[in-house]
Amino acid sequence: MRPKRAEPPQPAFCAYGMSYIRKAYAALKREAKGAQAGDDSEHIHRLRVASRRLRAALPIFSSCFPRKNYRRWSRAVKKITSSLGRARDLDVQIAFLEEYMKNKEAGEAGAPHEIHGQDMALSGLETLLAKLKAERAFIQPDIEAIAGYFSGKGVLSDLPEAIRTAVKDRKSGMNLTDKASRVTGKRCAALVAFEPCVRVPDAMKAHHAMRIAAKKYRYTMEIFDDASDGRYKKLIRSIRKLQEILGMMHDCDVWIVTLQGQGLGEVVPVPGSGTVEEDTGIIALLEDRRNQRRILYQEFVRLWDQFRRKHLSGEIQGS
Repeated sequence: MRPKRAEPPQPAFCAYGMSYIRKAYAALKREAKGAQAGDDSEHIHRLRVASRRLRAALPIFSSCFPRKNYRRWSRAVKKITSSLGRARDLDVQIAFLEEYMKNKEAGEAGAPHEIHGQDMALSGLETLLAKLKAERAFIQPDIEAIAGYFSGKGVLSDLPEAIRTAVKDRKSGMNLTDKASRVTGKRCAALVAFEPCVRVPDAMKAHHAMRIAAKKYRYTMEIFDDASDGRYKKLIRSIRKLQEILGMMHDCDVWIVTLQGQGLGEVVPVPGSGTVEEDTGIIALLEDRRNQRRILYQEFVRLWDQFRRKHLSGEIQGS
């Protein structure tokens, strides 16, 4: 009988965790500085991702830090994630609406005659775009304030020194593989708990919560993938696909809620005509986003069924 291959030596628990947390902290600080300028919406996206990665890692390696400090950092990072949600939604909406209107205008330019109704439609969308941009500008100071978390006596300014101290002074006999199995197993169970809502097309809130569960599961697997000899790579890819499709569904959901609050069914005056008509631009955009949501939902169900076949038919982990 061929001898069983020995398990590769594992790095110390706290040293491994601090290596990951150090990188996540550096990314968070870097993107906070970029978001402060407010000239590139991608900084907001990357800042939010970095905050989620750090939020996923801190509880796992909390035993490597003083408890009081850990709680303070954890609350601060959670606050960053929460404060960025609306900014990210607005950035996505503004970019989409600008492109949508550009395409509409290009289509009208090729028409043989100017159509008054199309002018009215664009007018309604222009008003909506102005509202979205005004709200985004209003919350920018909150984004800029995040940079203060890292400097002087900011709430996260002492985390780098704590990382260095944890690596040098804190010991842990915890096995990384065992910890990975327990934590990723819990994250998987939290995701699968949303399965009843998979076949409910209009379960917007549940689908959004499912997206968050998928993110937590993915980030947790990414934390341990290096220590687990890459055993999670295929599963990470599957979860990323689910997360992305749920994210696109969420973008549609945000649009639907936004547009339903724009006075649909009301009429607007037509200058110089003495008549009134509905804001067809808002109505058309709402129908467009509803249709796109239905298409994305069908793809989501397909990806979920694929995920179950590939990764939940036997052992959940390491499939």
